[in-house]
Amino acid sequence: MAKTSPAAGRFARSYRIPESCRAARKRIPSLFTTRIAYYGFIAWAVQELNQRTWLSGTILRELFHKLERAYVLCEFIHHGNEASDCRVIGQRSKSEVLQTGINDRFRPPIRIMKNQAAAGSLRLYATSLESMGFAELRPERVADGLLPILLTDLGTRLAREFEKHLPDSFFDFALSDKTKTRDREVLRSWGKQLCMSTFGRLRYRTPFLELGNSEAAESRYRTVTLLLKSGARTNESIGQWLQTEVTGPFEQTIRLIIES
Repeated sequence: MAKTSPAAGRFARSYRIPESCRAARKRIPSLFTTRIAYYGFIAWAVQELNQRTWLSGTILRELFHKLERAYVLCEFIHHGNEASDCRVIGQRSKSEVLQTGINDRFRPPIRIMKNQAAAGSLRLYATSLESMGFAELRPERVADGLLPILLTDLGTRLAREFEKHLPDSFFDFALSDKTKTRDREVLRSWGKQLCMSTFGRLRYRTPFLELGNSEAAESRYRTVTLLLKSGARTNESIGQWLQTEVTGPFEQTIRLIIES
């Protein structure tokens, strides 16, 4: 019996997904889930926060959490209270966050979960960033007031690709004081621009296809490229494609991923 790839565990989601999607989720990186956006967001935020000069006593982890909360706010406003097709960390707080607006203007949320330090994206995905080759974990950097992550060349490239989708004023808004607000429609447009469910369909995904120089990485690159060319755009369609149409010269490519 083929062993489950370590990558499969890293990319598994906690909520239920259609059965036909499971094959795709086990074989291919999270090019079609919200996690692909989180990796880029973390890489960008770490790079941006670590390279700037801050006042003495500034805690960068807290600033990271502010950026994450502002991102979630934009997502919530873009999708509305009823939609659940783009799930993000802090999803359970959506109704509460959407009720904080005053005269259709919003500040960055004070909180999106009980313990963001323990359950936020930085805590959940930092190890995966390292194992995928986007970063190195450097705890000693905390002594210098920095976030304990050092981006690799590929991670820096990922950060740049993510930054291309950021609204110009997002950073300032996210770190602003409590008096600064933004109109709902502005935040809605930002949410559309930053929507995590769309990143897998953008050129942004390219660094994920180029992870490593191994046979498995080359196999992954060819397979996902083929899926994209075939018109497969959703987890559902990819799962069905893998189950019904993988034959001939591409069967070995799929098998390499399954058995890796």
